[in-house]
Amino acid sequence: MHQFISNVSVVPSSLWIGFTIGVFVLLVIDLSLFGKGGHKMNTRSALLESGLWMSVALIFNAWFAMNFGKELGTEFLTGYLIEKSLSVDNLFIILLILSSFKIPAQYQHRVLFFGVLGAIFFRAVISHFLLDRNSRFLSQEILKVIFRIRTRMAHTLTRLNY
Repeated sequence: MHQFISNVSVVPSSLWIGFTIGVFVLLVIDLSLFGKGGHKMNTRSALLESGLWMSVALIFNAWFAMNFGKELGTEFLTGYLIEKSLSVDNLFIILLILSSFKIPAQYQHRVLFFGVLGAIFFRAVISHFLLDRNSRFLSQEILKVIFRIRTRMAHTLTRLNY
């Protein structure tokens, strides 16, 4: 496995391990400390919390660029900005799910908590199969299912006038 990681990554394996542990620690902090109590978050608190997490990412980006070069730092920042812009799509889907199932405000944090954990788990499983060179067929089938689900969601949203 170490051989495979060193062939696809330009940074040491220890950085990937540290990064993964750091993401899990930050995820636990986010999911356990913020949003507790079942209260509705106001706009000011949401903006402050978002600013905090964006600052953490930008600080990591600055450290990464200083230690591994400006080009890799720019690539990280580009990937971060793309992921951040794609998260708007996730917000729309979360809003649609919470409103269509009429989930009360006091349970929304719990639903989001398990949704985020499920998404991380399935992203890891799918990434494992996509990175495995011996499972091209399975990877293609997973992508077909994902595109079918997205197409069905788009048709459903069109019918519901969203």
